[in-house]
Amino acid sequence: MWTPTSASWKRSARESQGHGKKAWTFLRFGAKYYKRAKVNFQKALEGDPEMCPSTLATGVVLYRLEHMVQDDRLRSEESLRSEAITQMRKALLLDTADAEVMVLLALKHQSEKQRGEPCKLIKDALRLSPDVPQVMHYVPKYFRAERSTNASLEVLGKALEQAPNSSFLHHQIGLCHKQQLIEMFKEERE
Repeated sequence: MWTPTSASWKRSARESQGHGKKAWTFLRFGAKYYKRAKVNFQKALEGDPEMCPSTLATGVVLYRLEHMVQDDRLRSEESLRSEAITQMRKALLLDTADAEVMVLLALKHQSEKQRGEPCKLIKDALRLSPDVPQVMHYVPKYFRAERSTNASLEVLGKALEQAPNSSFLHHQIGLCHKQQLIEMFKEERE
């Protein structure tokens, strides 16, 4: 008779943990290893589908993989889009207070040209975790895509208080100023 304490269950749990650790390592190594990270996170989830960190990380990997594919001809992995959204929704169901997942899901919906839900997710994420670095990195990207550079600069200003030497944040501020300059030139032409 199978019980949760049986040897096969323990071995399965250890294998899931091993795949999870391996996947996190690949994720930290960078973009070159995202596909390997995805495979290992999926193996970890096969052993324990309710493992919240692996569910979140799989969604993050899928999100990053999709954004790496810039050329429409290379978007043959059409399932990758819906797979990323599905995985992030699962992660949000497992942890309804995970602001990072909310922001990534909002950006994903925004890239799919969906309205309404992304804005709600961003507001919820800012309400739940206004000072979390990952949230502060992704929220300005959302506002910039919505052509709301002032809101983006406001969030980036708060983020700079926490990490004044962050090159990523300074780069994001530069992108906002570039967008404002482009808009200013367009207004002059009209």
